[in-house]
Amino acid sequence: AKTTNDPIILRPLYDLTASWGPGWSQNSGWGAIAKALVGYTHKPTMLEGLCWLGYWELIIMVMLLRYKRGTLFSKYVAGREESSSSVGSGDAKV
Repeated sequence: AKTTNDPIILRPLYDLTASWGPGWSQNSGWGAIAKALVGYTHKPTMLEGLCWLGYWELIIMVMLLRYKRGTLFSKYVAGREESSSSVGSGDAKV
């Protein structure tokens, strides 16, 4: 292994370059698409890994909170009806 003087948070966690085969490149083909859509890289650093972990923790926590409140698939709270103060109030004159 090559020794570097980089901070530990900027060193690669793992290397997937050899496992994808000779035709796979992150600058062409499917590699370029994966890099553009989700930020794929062959050698992610610890900082990138921590950011992805934090992102998915936040998403899962928000989903669980919305599930517990009953608003996962709706913007309204379960059991509470929408106020109809301006719709169908009967005050309009014809």
